[in-house]
Amino acid sequence: MIEKLKTIFDILIFDGTPSLIVTDAIIVARLVDTSIIVTSHNETKKEDLAKVKKSLESVGASIAGVVINKVPMNAKKYENTYYYGSSNKDNSREFSNINIKLSKEDEIKSELEAYFKDKYIGE
Repeated sequence: MIEKLKTIFDILIFDGTPSLIVTDAIIVARLVDTSIIVTSHNETKKEDLAKVKKSLESVGASIAGVVINKVPMNAKKYENTYYYGSSNKDNSREFSNINIKLSKEDEIKSELEAYFKDKYIGE
């Protein structure tokens, strides 16, 4: 199935289960071109990350890198940019960011729909 999808799409992204709890992600990692380890700031232990890395390497998986979620950030620093976090100090800022995120998602959906319509329906 993955090979068939590769002929249709340029990029495939599979969101796997937590690797230390269930082995599904490790099994899928053998079948895909590369993997990205996603972890949480100040929640995931270094030893657990090392176990995940070792598990992926033991099945021959390629590791592209690591994404660290839930990193604390200063809302003032990101005032004029898109971001998905929010500041608990200012609820109006949180709703403003949600609106920005939703409008950006709508823009991306429109672009994707146009792309697929031209590429697959227009042929």
